[in-house]
Amino acid sequence: MTGARGILGRRVTKLVAERGHQPVTAGREGADHVLDLATGQGLDSGFDNVDSLIHCATDPRRHEAVDAAGSRRLLAVVEAPVVYPGIVGSDVIPLGYYRSKIRAEEAVADHPPGFTIVRATQFHQLIWMAAARLSRMPVMVVPNGTRFQPIDPNSLARVLVEAALTGPAGRLPDVGGKFAYEAKELARSCLSAMGRRRPIVSVNMPGITGAAFRAGGNVTPNRDESGETWNDFIARRIQPR
Repeated sequence: MTGARGILGRRVTKLVAERGHQPVTAGREGADHVLDLATGQGLDSGFDNVDSLIHCATDPRRHEAVDAAGSRRLLAVVEAPVVYPGIVGSDVIPLGYYRSKIRAEEAVADHPPGFTIVRATQFHQLIWMAAARLSRMPVMVVPNGTRFQPIDPNSLARVLVEAALTGPAGRLPDVGGKFAYEAKELARSCLSAMGRRRPIVSVNMPGITGAAFRAGGNVTPNRDESGETWNDFIARRIQPR
């Protein structure tokens, strides 16, 4: 699998081992094989005798090189079916990173040995990290009229591993967290858990991107019931007063 050290990759690796299989990991560091999709380093080895590839590698900062071009380079040397996690709303929200994820999906869908693609909403950890960055400012600015549906990455990991073990299934239904929350609610709960106080101001995100988020392009009616909820996640991060 790729992206072995990421939020999702670590959980996929652990679950594969728990299911009695030997995970072979690839990543920029801390993996069985060194792999940099942006440069192509490591593509000449490590993918022989692989039964299935779970492709978790992604980089929002270098998405064109890693997600778009890198995924196509990777699939050119892999002769096994591929399982790929996409992002809910990537086909309707015109962010550059989302466009690169769609290009990666297109490469996966063209992969002759077969593929499985499942899109998910944002992980709890990503919402938390975004709120932590915003909370460094005197005023915390969040998107108005926008909901997010945070999901436990363990839930997506289970879907990906099951797909790898059962074989190519094409495009699976999207998966999201159990509840969707207004951005202001998420910000307020993060501030409370961090023990910080900041004014929270909601503003309309501009253009088509903002409109797509306000229209709910980033959420799904398919709600995971198996994983940790946002409130559970927040409860584990409450700072002692």
